[in-house]
Amino acid sequence: MAFKIDATLLQNPDNPPIELIKYLIEQKQTELTRLNKLDDYYLGKHDILKRDFTSPGAKNNRVMVNHAKYISDMVTGMMTGNPITYVTQDGENIDAITEAFNRMDVSAHDTELERDLSVFGVAYEMNYLTVTGPNETDERVALLDPRLTFVVTDDTEDENLLFGVYLQPKKTLSGSDNGFLISVYTAHKLIQY
Repeated sequence: MAFKIDATLLQNPDNPPIELIKYLIEQKQTELTRLNKLDDYYLGKHDILKRDFTSPGAKNNRVMVNHAKYISDMVTGMMTGNPITYVTQDGENIDAITEAFNRMDVSAHDTELERDLSVFGVAYEMNYLTVTGPNETDERVALLDPRLTFVVTDDTEDENLLFGVYLQPKKTLSGSDNGFLISVYTAHKLIQY
């Protein structure tokens, strides 16, 4: 789900105000319960398994059939069972692109992306470059958790992308929660809090 804002209110789209980022994160948190429930249903953690009766004589039969996982897996299999093939109509050479996709195992990535789309109704990926040496880069693609990611568009009919936000949970050395690394990806730069 994208949040729509009036882009004319932003003084600099490459530097959104921290107050706006904080507000949007709070809005994202309001849908977290729903997204976690969808994930739990996919994983087979249905509410019926938590049901408990106060009456000692009542039967507590718990039958759970995971239709959510079955349907999502079937849809994912139908959509990505035959990997996407890339061809050009005008005879141009796209070997560099297909080699990069093979290196990144894009077909497996596409399957995971489709699974997230089926489970959550939305999916996010990030395409980026890593520096591997002097004047050398390597293309990468990453799947982002829909519960921790959102995009912001303007409120026009075209819904032009303004920036994206990814919340990365941080842990201490002992494994306890230690807040989030907030990454804001604009058209020209990366801002982290």
